Amino acid sequence: MDAKVEVEKRLFQLCHSDGVFSDLSDTKSQAIALLLLSNETTRHMASYSTEAQELLTSVTNQVMRMSGSSIPEVPEWFIPEHEVQREMRPFDRGGFGEVFRGKWRGLNVVIKCVSVNAPMDRRAFHREARIWHQAKHKHIVKFTALAILVTPAFCAANGNLVDYLDQMKKIDRCVLTIEFLLSSVGEERGMLEDMSEGVRWLNSTVSFKIVESREVNPIVEMSKCVEVKSTSDEHDLVAVFAVPPSIFSELPEELQQGECVKLLCVLFTQGINESKTMVNFNLKSSLEDDINFESVQMLQRYFRVYRQVASRATSAGQDPAGLNELRAEIEALAYRLDTRSRYRNKKHVNTLIIASDICYRLGAGRTTCCDNGKGRTAMSVTLEMTRPLVDHLHVTRGIDLCNTMRERGVRRVNEFADSCIHNKYQFDLSQLANTPECYLPPPGTTRR
Repeated sequence: MDAKVEVEKRLFQLCHSDGVFSDLSDTKSQAIALLLLSNETTRHMASYSTEAQELLTSVTNQVMRMSGSSIPEVPEWFIPEHEVQREMRPFDRGGFGEVFRGKWRGLNVVIKCVSVNAPMDRRAFHREARIWHQAKHKHIVKFTALAILVTPAFCAANGNLVDYLDQMKKIDRCVLTIEFLLSSVGEERGMLEDMSEGVRWLNSTVSFKIVESREVNPIVEMSKCVEVKSTSDEHDLVAVFAVPPSIFSELPEELQQGECVKLLCVLFTQGINESKTMVNFNLKSSLEDDINFESVQMLQRYFRVYRQVASRATSAGQDPAGLNELRAEIEALAYRLDTRSRYRNKKHVNTLIIASDICYRLGAGRTTCCDNGKGRTAMSVTLEMTRPLVDHLHVTRGIDLCNTMRERGVRRVNEFADSCIHNKYQFDLSQLANTPECYLPPPGTTRR
């Protein structure tokens, strides 16, 4: 997507979402925001539409009032980070940081990402940038520009936590989707059957209650589960969540008075390993189909109520066209699952992906379930983390990003914690040959 379109989209969200400036809570983030806004105002204002120019001016004025500062002068050597496209992997690294190949304004450039944290180090680096930018010599690599890399301020375009809890109370359901990756044969079949019964128990037994947090001077204000208790008749379980006072005071009166909200748990399952391949060709099990179809029917019933509530709520962020599109996707998934028995010799991993997208748009929570939480779980979780970045933040080369998360980080640490010997994924040759491509580990990360 063009950088200008992306900036205009972010400006529109800033001006039309509640509480979007909460991420600019300190002087450092406000100063960086003003620098980026000043860059767009002084260098690129004419390239924006009239509406975008008004939005740019409005947002700049709001940030100036927040910070009490004036618009800073943009250094000659400064460029915003969104103007640079860099490759996913560095070609060199050191104590200073990492070096990437990339492009800027159509030119091939080398991008040096420097790890600078302490204020004194930042001042020294900016001084170095000013001097290097002025230096012109045939034996000195030309310094083109410097971009300040910051965490973007994410906007709750579909409403904030209070809106979500208000909607949850009106529907009287809190949705949780579970992605299950085991096959329907042997011990894994028994685990799938147990999981299905467990989901039914959750739906008939568990509810949520919101209370005001009594924590004094918390390090981080956040919602957390503080208690799980039985009801007076000992038939149901209630999970009690404490939220910060600033949020609790804005909740619907019913929630403040202690009314509970029921859990709606939906289970979507698709085996992805070699055992599932054998089941498809030999046993023709319908267990997965039955579970998935039951879950999509629950989503259909939930959506009927969700649509009524979302249509009435001005802050729900759902336009009629969006609701109609979501309804069509749910109906298409139901039809696909209803007719899937004709094609049982295939692995329908798209069922998991489509169901996840639908539940995401419905505001559902999500979790992944597997037998040991290692290889297949790692592939699923990293795929799930990558897709929103591609779909909503327009990250390019999503497969490289996904593989990077699979090659490094907590997923590999998890493997090491299990074996205490190595951090390789436990995929053998048979599993590698029969696992769908989107769930395959990167080369060099398995024991085979």
